Amino acid sequence: MQMEDLVVFDDAALQNLLCNNGFGLTVENLAHSLHGIAEEAIQRIARNIPADHRALFFDELRRSIPPEQIDAARRTVLDRLFWELTYWKTPELYEELTEGERLYPGIFKQLEPDIRGKVVLDAGAGCGRVSFECVRCGADRIYAVEPSPGLLRILQQKLDMIAALFPVQVVLTHSHCLIKVLTWRFHVPPLPLIQHRAVSKD
Repeated sequence: MQMEDLVVFDDAALQNLLCNNGFGLTVENLAHSLHGIAEEAIQRIARNIPADHRALFFDELRRSIPPEQIDAARRTVLDRLFWELTYWKTPELYEELTEGERLYPGIFKQLEPDIRGKVVLDAGAGCGRVSFECVRCGADRIYAVEPSPGLLRILQQKLDMIAALFPVQVVLTHSHCLIKVLTWRFHVPPLPLIQHRAVSKD
């Protein structure tokens, strides 16, 4: 992977990755890692950095630093964003990696009476395996919460593929996805950003 690969992310994903410091990236490291790459890529990344950090970003970008510091910053940024880049560039690889992780077949058969007609929270939903099982068990609503923009994108692609089989309405934001079974035929408005808290039953 190389620094130019960062432009594979859409603007919403870049903002999520660069704004929340959830990946441990500093503005300084990011700026140092971009020394010498195409101006178009720099501008694309810069516009997705929080406004209150842009001045520092451009100061560090203009600062003369030795090549070994640039290389170290690039390694840090690419290491921290390795999985996100993998999910965006090669989503099929994630499927291969998780293919052997089967859900125990009896779990949902046993849980179905507790799931049917209920609101379910799938925290750390990944690509939605548990969420889809809850749909099959008749959950009224499933809140699939996943902080990774890359995994949410994979989940969205899966939802698009199964829409013909399961009539679902999907509302996506940066950190969660709401799957609502449409047999109840009422509209659920977009939810506010949910981070690290359970969603109560309404």
